[in-house]
Amino acid sequence: MSNIKDVQQIQALIAEGKKKGFLTFDELNKALPSEVNTPEQIDEIIVIFDQLDIDIVDEKLTRSIEVAEDDGEELKDEEKLELTEEEDGGDYSSRSNDPVRMYLREMGAVGLLDRDGEVYIAKKIEAGELEVMYALVEVPVAVEELVRVGEDLKKGRMKLKDVVKTIEEDDPSEEEMNQRERVIKLLEDVKNIYRKKRPLYTRLDECATLEKRVFGVQRKIMDYKESVVQCLRDIKLEKTLIDRIIETVGD
Repeated sequence: MSNIKDVQQIQALIAEGKKKGFLTFDELNKALPSEVNTPEQIDEIIVIFDQLDIDIVDEKLTRSIEVAEDDGEELKDEEKLELTEEEDGGDYSSRSNDPVRMYLREMGAVGLLDRDGEVYIAKKIEAGELEVMYALVEVPVAVEELVRVGEDLKKGRMKLKDVVKTIEEDDPSEEEMNQRERVIKLLEDVKNIYRKKRPLYTRLDECATLEKRVFGVQRKIMDYKESVVQCLRDIKLEKTLIDRIIETVGD
């Protein structure tokens, strides 16, 4: 968002939103730079609009507002909000900054959105999933659970469709067998990376205690996290499995 052109686009969008009281997904998608793809960046923009009382609505909802205004007096901002909430179930007025709850709740609304809305929600979902993965690799218990999943899959104690969200068929096929081997290999990579890099956390604590420079160790830890997260992104973990691992961490 540091690009001057991007800032000007957002400023123009805010001006338009303040004038109408709302913005559409299409308007927001066109203004958002392509590099805006993290929860922090998206939430920063959402917070700005929320603070300015600008609602993000589906293109179809604007027609209801226009019809209502054509039939009588100009609607107040509060009335516009009530009208849009009646048609979309009030979902946008109950946003949460928590990425997990955010993408789980909005997944159920995707079917009601037009293409622009789906693209917008998809960006938020992808950003939320990425943040969840980075949070998981911070917790040894979560990574160890992923390692166990790989072992269970390898030994036939788990089905591929319970691990990967793109598998739906129970009947084995050559493509599924190939994907199964690929997922097992990726989870094996996660195990090897984790066991190789785990001692770095001990070294980091020792450096902090001795007041030594820790930049080199921190850089290696970041490389480890990025490597593991990339493996998890390539696997495309099933949501139910992610939920189970999160519950394991909370126990």
